[in-house]
Amino acid sequence: MTAPILRRLTEDEATSELRALEASVGGSLEDFEERAHAYELNDEEAGLWERISELRWLIQK
Repeated sequence: MTAPILRRLTEDEATSELRALEASVGGSLEDFEERAHAYELNDEEAGLWERISELRWLIQK
């Protein structure tokens, strides 16, 4: 059995990843967020939304 490799993200790395993910939603980020809150995302979009939400939580001050 293998173990996952974990490493800490710097705030700059998290911010950079977040911006890249937000740019990749394909359309309006506002529309994407509305669909996410209404549970209208497909599996791939739901995974993207989960990561965006995690990164937003991590970098909030």
